[in-house]
Amino acid sequence: MKLTPLKLIGLLLLIWLSLSWVKHEQTNAKFKGIKQVGNFNTKNGYGSDVRVYSFYTNEQNFDLIKEHAQKQPYTQNGETTVFYFNDRNNTPDVSQTREQFDKKYEPYCLAAFWKFPKGNEEFVKYPFKNK
Repeated sequence: MKLTPLKLIGLLLLIWLSLSWVKHEQTNAKFKGIKQVGNFNTKNGYGSDVRVYSFYTNEQNFDLIKEHAQKQPYTQNGETTVFYFNDRNNTPDVSQTREQFDKKYEPYCLAAFWKFPKGNEEFVKYPFKNK
């Protein structure tokens, strides 16, 4: 079988897609204990994206939680906020409330992550503990 340039491109594309799928499946398995409950996405007055996510997890590995937070969608000059809660029944759906969820959820918040318009990041364990 002669390998033409078109067949070579097709073969390379197939290999790349296969490797991408394997990596995607490994990432999903890594974060399988983290479940999204709600998300909010809008544009601010300057046209930049503002995103807020809430997740339930039984995960106690804060490095893994932070890695998961850093993988959430972010747009340059936008802002992304991610909350992680350790009780499914006490994880707010931020789809309507954004960051202004009921204070009753605060004791269940394990971590919060912010990525700001200039790309700065902040990760805080138990963000409402000393409030």
